[in-house]
Amino acid sequence: MNKHINVTLREKKLKVGRVSFYLDMYPPIKLTDGKETRREFLKIYLVEKPKNANEKELNRTGKAMAENICSERQLQFMNQQHDLSNRLSSKMDFLDFFAGKVKKRSQSKGNQDNWKATYKFLFGYTGGKCQFGDLDEKFCEGFKAYLENSDSIKSEGVKLSKNSQYSYFNKFRAALKEALHEKLLSANPMVRVKGVVQEETQREFLTIEELKVLFNSNCSDPLLKRA
Repeated sequence: MNKHINVTLREKKLKVGRVSFYLDMYPPIKLTDGKETRREFLKIYLVEKPKNANEKELNRTGKAMAENICSERQLQFMNQQHDLSNRLSSKMDFLDFFAGKVKKRSQSKGNQDNWKATYKFLFGYTGGKCQFGDLDEKFCEGFKAYLENSDSIKSEGVKLSKNSQYSYFNKFRAALKEALHEKLLSANPMVRVKGVVQEETQREFLTIEELKVLFNSNCSDPLLKRA
């Protein structure tokens, strides 16, 4: 690609009281089937006349996401124009890259263990083979689905908890951001992929009555009693 492509975020009013975002690219880009197009619809919609705080917040987050995609796409075309990221990294081993990121987390054992677990699930998902050129939106969605259907590492037959899925998917997301920063990716394939929703953990607390019973109970270990 030797031409400079400008990407502009635009809105299109729909008949149902919604607004659709799309990218306007000039000059037109050529698709894989040989056809040219100037538009990429993002499937992100706004409420044309928001009536409450929820609709206003929906509009705010939707617009922010659309603007982010627009910036990512512009960066992608710039990198392709100068033949940077794709030429350098499409055949590079992403699993090796991720393993290097695991080693750099050695200062915190808990954090490194999470990165190690993420690597194991990535290895299982890819069969041990994954190049940077394989990383696209479909790959990211597939890995999220793989986590949802995987068993816990510690307990065979027990599904991976929602919070573990959240943690591992975020480690994968963080690695992609670092690869983008290091110019190993021309665009972030995660930009339109929704994250895993974290569950609220239920914590049990003793009542005052239970604490009184515990305080008046006999204990052979004075240290444990004070605790």
